[in-house]
Amino acid sequence: MGIIGVIFIGLLQMTVLPYIMFSLIVNIGRLSMDTGKKLIRYGLIFLFLLLVIGLIYLIVLPLSFPSWASGNFYSSDFVQPNVPFDFVKLYIPANPFESMSDNDVPAVLLFSILVGLGVMKLPNKESLLKPLDVLTDGSNQVNKISSSPDLPQKTVLNWIRFPDPKIQSNA
Repeated sequence: MGIIGVIFIGLLQMTVLPYIMFSLIVNIGRLSMDTGKKLIRYGLIFLFLLLVIGLIYLIVLPLSFPSWASGNFYSSDFVQPNVPFDFVKLYIPANPFESMSDNDVPAVLLFSILVGLGVMKLPNKESLLKPLDVLTDGSNQVNKISSSPDLPQKTVLNWIRFPDPKIQSNA
């Protein structure tokens, strides 16, 4: 499976992040200010409820397990040092293009949401949103082709080897 699996996963990954980014910008940018405020308010309430449920589970679940005696002779800390986790770098991109190339999904999502909120306030936003909508549809089409069950019949290599005869006759 080696190289074919790597190519398949790479084809899927190369279109997913741009699709998510353009979709968020376009769909948030099309909202009115009132709808955007309602969406933010309800979204924050929903996230707070999820946080409360998660904290309740975090407190209750350890109580449901018996105490377990384990050996303390091995720890992964002996093998490698702990790398500190940087929440700011994960969520606040200093360079959004670097975040896209590093596949830092939280930073790209936050950047896209903020750009969508900025576009929401523009008076002539449709002139920007139409080309981004085309890019979203194009990313979606590439994703459909790369995840198709008959992938070998629709690859880019087959397009190059067997070009459309209509294009050749016009040349």
